[in-house]
Amino acid sequence: MTERIQIAARLRTPDAGGGAVLSWTVIATVWAQIEVLSSGESSGDEGRQHIARYRLTVRRRSDIAAGQSAVWRGRRLYLRGLEDAGPQQPFVVITADDGDPL
Repeated sequence: MTERIQIAARLRTPDAGGGAVLSWTVIATVWAQIEVLSSGESSGDEGRQHIARYRLTVRRRSDIAAGQSAVWRGRRLYLRGLEDAGPQQPFVVITADDGDPL
């Protein structure tokens, strides 16, 4: 594990207009191993954008879930899925990308 990342959960706070403001709150700072899986471009409402997919390996924690994010070297990566081999395994493998938060 050679990289420090911050794991953040999405926080929804009601605003005065009856809507909500979405923000991120850091829940943990952990060591991770990070691998780039793929890199490419995507077309969307805002034109073409670069998207990269990553594999993050971290020590097992009960508070990490898909839908959260990780900040690594100033980039926000969105956690898409977790590969959990069971409670006896010391690590969890996370698939993430730097696309839209969904």
